[in-house]
Amino acid sequence: MTKEKFDHFWGISFYPKVEKLLANYPNIRFDPGKAAQVYVRYEAIKDQIHDLMMNPDGRIDRHKVGSALIAAILEVLPFSGPEISEATTEKNSGFEYLPNEIWAWHCALSIVLSFSMEEAKRNNDSARRALVKKGFAFPPCSHGAYEVHVLRSLNRSRVVGAFDIFSFSQILFWVEIYSVMFRQSTLLKHPPI
Repeated sequence: MTKEKFDHFWGISFYPKVEKLLANYPNIRFDPGKAAQVYVRYEAIKDQIHDLMMNPDGRIDRHKVGSALIAAILEVLPFSGPEISEATTEKNSGFEYLPNEIWAWHCALSIVLSFSMEEAKRNNDSARRALVKKGFAFPPCSHGAYEVHVLRSLNRSRVVGAFDIFSFSQILFWVEIYSVMFRQSTLLKHPPI
């Protein structure tokens, strides 16, 4: 993702999500100076990914781009706010304790969605574009919402300092695939008239 692309995402997606988080959780703060740091860190991580890829001369797919951005956000931590105390367990805490994780997750989803739309447009695949345009669907979980589990996973990765970019890119990949399959099956069950 180029700096121009990052700046484009910043204006249409990333910063509006910052504003929404600040409006929803008055106890958190955002450091605008760290936005530039996020991109610098993303670039460094992206270069490391290239070195580890089977084909280091190839482009990084949208899922790795999203995962690298998550890693950068979780390292830079542009949001600050209340910390989870010993009296408040992760399981019972509110989302105000996870602003960096929430923002990272939603920024990555924005990247995957946008790049997927661009690919569908480039391939003149109007059916896929229509499915992707509906946004993401998440698999059902027997004990809580899928996204809550993802946020807890991101939080745990940040706390222990062990975020795996390649593994998390697979989560983004499967969320995209699940969403398309879910939308297709919904169309089969309820075709438009």
